Amino acid sequence: MAAKPTGRTPSAPLQAIFDEAVALQRQGDHKRAVKWFKRVLKQSPDHPQILNMCALSLAELNDLGRAEKALEKAVKSAPDFADGWLNLGMVQQKNQALDAAAASYGKLCALLPNS
Repeated sequence: MAAKPTGRTPSAPLQAIFDEAVALQRQGDHKRAVKWFKRVLKQSPDHPQILNMCALSLAELNDLGRAEKALEKAVKSAPDFADGWLNLGMVQQKNQALDAAAASYGKLCALLPNS
């Protein structure tokens, strides 16, 4: 569930905070990663990649409701963000929201018909 770059990046100081959050996420320290992602989101609240990455850690913490909200915000901000639709569908499916998951997967298929 890797994030796809969107071309929009946080400013240099925020990039360092984002990088630290990603490093914590990769180490499996999702609780601390979420805290660092939230610091970046205070400055860039609609950034789809940051929302996506934060949601992945929230999902790992089994906080599916907050993960789903973050992913919904990500795809609302960037409707062509395929990884956002994929991860939203996966979180919805894990949360037994199967109709919503099917709709999210449908959006993904519309974006990437050959996948």
